[in-house]
Formats: sequence, structure tokens, C-alpha cells
Amino acid sequence: MRKPLVARSFSRAGAHYREAAKVQRKVAQDCAANVPAGEYDRVIELGAGQGLLAQYLHGRILWKQYLGLDIAEGMLREAPDRAGNELAVVADGEELPLPEGCADLLLSSSMFQWYRDPAHSLPANLRLLRPGGVFSFAMFVSGTLSELAAVSEHTGFGRVLPMRDEQEYLWSISGTPGIRCSELVWEVQESYASARDMLRQLKQCGFTGAGAGRAFPREQYLRFLQEYSRHYSQPDGSVRATWRVLFVWGERKPEE
Repeated sequence: MRKPLVARSFSRAGAHYREAAKVQRKVAQDCAANVPAGEYDRVIELGAGQGLLAQYLHGRILWKQYLGLDIAEGMLREAPDRAGNELAVVADGEELPLPEGCADLLLSSSMFQWYRDPAHSLPANLRLLRPGGVFSFAMFVSGTLSELAAVSEHTGFGRVLPMRDEQEYLWSISGTPGIRCSELVWEVQESYASARDMLRQLKQCGFTGAGAGRAFPREQYLRFLQEYSRHYSQPDGSVRATWRVLFVWGERKPEE
């Protein structure tokens, strides 16, 4: 997906993101839990958005400077008031104007799936860590919104952002010289009041890959709603959608 489209989609979603991003909120909470408690000089977060991850880190760690980067200016504007040592910068995580070894803690939650070239960009991101620095990442992987992908293909309404397999990310991260890490994959089925409500919430949290920038005939839209409800309804009348998340955390080995 084109980066300008991603930036516009998330900027438009800014006003409703916190309310709609239920899964992303849980992901940020678990991503924060993988950060070792302590004090850090400089923390850098890639895809900082509205500050969900920073919110869960308050009370767990202290920092002298927190630099939150995001491609979507509208998301950064909607973040709660920041402290004087917390900075927000509009920037692309794949084109960072930062020197290697400048971070004591590197973070990212629910963002790397938007990278064009993670095999190149993730090692470059990890080189931002000083020796002995630590990181905690979380990203959506293959299997996320699999129901949506199946019905989109069958009905011709929209399409789903292709998600990479977790092994692709792990090879890029664990293969970076000096990096040692642990990983965990979890899967959750989120419930939505209806297929229409699911599409609305996905749009409100920036997931507009299904048909973003295109107009579809109303007949295809209605067929999508019907087919999704027929295949993925639950006993209480709601519908389900699957999310799969890879968590990776670790450190850059100290120099000997």
C-alpha cells in the first residue's frame, strides 16, 4: 500500500481511533509488559500514534526523553497532552533521519505490517539501539482478518492488506548482528455487533486496506455484509474476526 494513503487513512481515523482500536489497545498493553522496568535516557517509539504504548509504560519505566515518530500527523495531533520530555515527530520508520546507537529503548506496536521492506528496514531500526539497549515490538501477521479476506475475495468487495508470516519478521530481527530476542504469537477472535459495525470500526482505526481509495458498487457491499454474516455469525448474533500478533522483545548485546 502507498505510504501517503496510509498516512491519510490514519490521520482521518485520529478522532475515533482510541474508541475503535480495541485490539490495538490490548496489543500495546502486552507490548509494554515486555519492557524491562527501569530508567532510560532516550526512548524511541516507531508508529507512536496517539500514545497508547506510552500510556501503558507510565508507572513502569522512567525516561529522560521520549521521541514518538509517526507517519500520520493527524494521529499525533490527537494524542493526549505530552510532558516536556515527550516529543512527537512526523516521520516514516523506513526513512529515519536518526543516527545509529541513539536509543536506549526502541518500541513499536501495531505498525510494522505497513512496512514496504521490513527485511531491510527492521535491521536498520534495530541499529538505532546502543549496545545494551533493549526493544519491544508487536506486529500483525498472516491470519489477521482472514475472514474478511475470504469474503472480500468471494464477493469482489474490497481487499485485505496482505500480512507477512511471522517467520519473515523473525528472520529479519534475529538475523540482525548483535540482537538476541524472544518471541510469542497470540491469536484472538474479536466480536463485532455486525459485519457493518466491523467495517466501521476497522475504518475508524485506520484499517482501510479493504478497498481503500476505490468505490465499489452498492450491490457488492450488500453482498459482502450478507456473506460475512452467513459464514461468521456467532450465537448471540455478533460476528467474529481473527487477529494474529507477533511479539518480539530483546536487546542489542553489550560490547565486550
